[in-house]
Amino acid sequence: MVCANLISSLLIAERERILARLRADGVLAIAGVLEREFAQVQGSFETAGLRLMASRTQNEWRCGAFSWR
Repeated sequence: MVCANLISSLLIAERERILARLRADGVLAIAGVLEREFAQVQGSFETAGLRLMASRTQNEWRCGAFSWR
């Protein structure tokens, strides 16, 4: 499992470094993403081959869990 509590711009910029640490059977948990920016982060990680498994929103913040397809 890789946990990343980072702002959306940093998650996207460091996507390859984050994914390099994620095993084939691993889960990526992201947090610290503004609700209005989550779709961009989700798209970036889905383009890289992950799928969103679960997501939760609290106030203006959103988190999500991704795994390899």
